[in-house]
Amino acid sequence: MTGKNIAFRRWHEAKKWVLHHGIRTDFEYIFAYDAVTGVVFAHETNELPGKVAIPSAVKEMAKDRNRKIGIHHNHPNSSGLTGADFLILASNPGIGAIIAHGHDGSDYIASAVERGNIAEQLHCVMGELYRILRNDSTAILLQSRGVLTPLMGHLLGLALCSSGVIAYKAQLSVKAEVLYQLFQPDIDTWVNAAVLSCPIVRR
Repeated sequence: MTGKNIAFRRWHEAKKWVLHHGIRTDFEYIFAYDAVTGVVFAHETNELPGKVAIPSAVKEMAKDRNRKIGIHHNHPNSSGLTGADFLILASNPGIGAIIAHGHDGSDYIASAVERGNIAEQLHCVMGELYRILRNDSTAILLQSRGVLTPLMGHLLGLALCSSGVIAYKAQLSVKAEVLYQLFQPDIDTWVNAAVLSCPIVRR
């Protein structure tokens, strides 16, 4: 079996493992492996519903830029990647990708393009997105109805991707995809405005 096939199989194994245990307990679980060879480094939980730490066995390896570690974890509330997830990607050059699996069938995947600019850009676009959403009449209406809540992490991922600091893909749940398609023109406007307000100074 080729390295690519092993990594592909491990990706699905990691997803299956974190979701199986996460749905059973409502805790977050993490599964870390070498994305090239498929070697498993750790799979565990801190028995918390909204947080799971990088395993101690992985922390040192995650600092090694010659590594390519895949980090899978589940989100019991099925939200997208969080600010904390993106910061983990920013500060660990050995992490090739960080993936969140929602209990609703969603998948959110991010990898670094300009790792050194992720943290600063995250801080800026997050602040701009929230400022825009507080002042946009459509966004205010949607937030009052709880429509935007399941899409907030996705908006952040789109903004960071549009900024060029990460590569980002998402498979939304059926419900979230319907909402996204319905309000995509507004969402694109908000994301583009946030990105334009946060130009990157590339050194």
